[in-house]
Amino acid sequence: MLNYCTQHNIAFIPYGSLGAHPLKRGAPLATAEGALAEIAHHHNVRPNQMALAWLLHHASNIILIPGTTTIAHLEENIAAATIQLTANEITRLD
Repeated sequence: MLNYCTQHNIAFIPYGSLGAHPLKRGAPLATAEGALAEIAHHHNVRPNQMALAWLLHHASNIILIPGTTTIAHLEENIAAATIQLTANEITRLD
């Protein structure tokens, strides 16, 4: 679907990426482990920021609408757009 949208200049809005539900105890991004946690730690960012950065690296037509409950969380979400991932990191996260 993402490829089709990209080829036809259609915005793509992922919903519930990675099954995230940031306000729910035990949510995947709150208790991230494996590649997501390792790469986030390497970049000195939170796993939710890394998940957003990973999505943004897939195509320029992706529009994210992450949940935000505080100004600090909003700032974290915005900062995710500045995270530069290597090809190897993207492959690991894929």
